[in-house]
Amino acid sequence: MDEKIRQALHKKIAQRFPEILALKPLVRQQPKIEGQTQTQYLLIYKTSVKTAQGHTLPRIIRVVANAQGKIVKITTSR
Repeated sequence: MDEKIRQALHKKIAQRFPEILALKPLVRQQPKIEGQTQTQYLLIYKTSVKTAQGHTLPRIIRVVANAQGKIVKITTSR
């Protein structure tokens, strides 16, 4: 994935999940499935957040995006 596109995606995702602003994602290319024309990438962010009761909650944010930087899907744990 192009570094410029990855940085633009990171800014979009950080608007929704500000706790990942200082993190760098693990980027993997997704295998193409039948009928798919564009290459897709999986960006994985691993972080933790504090709850209102003071507990630490681990959080994994997975983002599927195409090579042009369009977000296809975002999922998060918890």
